[in-house]
Amino acid sequence: STISEVKTLFDGLINEVRQISNDLMPPLLKDFELEVVLKNLSENISKASRINISFESNGNFSLLDNKVKIYLYRISQEALSNIVKYSQAESASVYLLESNEFIQLIIEDNGKGFKFDKNFKSRGNGIFNMRERTNLLKGKFNLTSSINKGTILTIKIPLISNQAWKQ
Repeated sequence: STISEVKTLFDGLINEVRQISNDLMPPLLKDFELEVVLKNLSENISKASRINISFESNGNFSLLDNKVKIYLYRISQEALSNIVKYSQAESASVYLLESNEFIQLIIEDNGKGFKFDKNFKSRGNGIFNMRERTNLLKGKFNLTSSINKGTILTIKIPLISNQAWKQ
C-alpha cells in the first residue's frame, strides 16, 4: 500500500539523517579520545577503499577542547575522502602528534599527486574547508603534492594552554 511505502521511505530518510549527523559529530568523540576515533576512521576507510591506511599517535590528547577534536576529525575525514576519490594511492598514513607547543596532524599518501599552487582549481570545497577549520583553530595549514609521488597535508595547531580555542 501507499502508506507502507511512505513509511519505508520515511524510515530510510531518518536513517540517512542519523548517519549524516553521526558523521558530523560522531558519538565516539564525546566518549573517547581523538586518537581512538581517528584510528577507527582510518581502519574503516581502509577496509572500504582497499587503500592501506595506517594510523600512529604520540602524545596526550585527553585535555583537548571539543572544538579542536571535532575540527581535527573533520579535516581527517575530508583528507582521507580526497585520497580515496582522487589519489589512486595504495597506501596512506595518518599521524597525530603532540609536542610542547603544537598538536600536529599529518596525512600523507603515495598516490598520483596533483599540481597544487595558487592557480589550483578545486573540484569541491574540501581543501578550502580544511584550511578554514585550521584557521579557526589559529593553526598552520600546509599541503604539498608532487606528481606521481603523492601528497602530504600538515596541520599544526598551537597548544596555547587551550585559551585560543575557548571563544
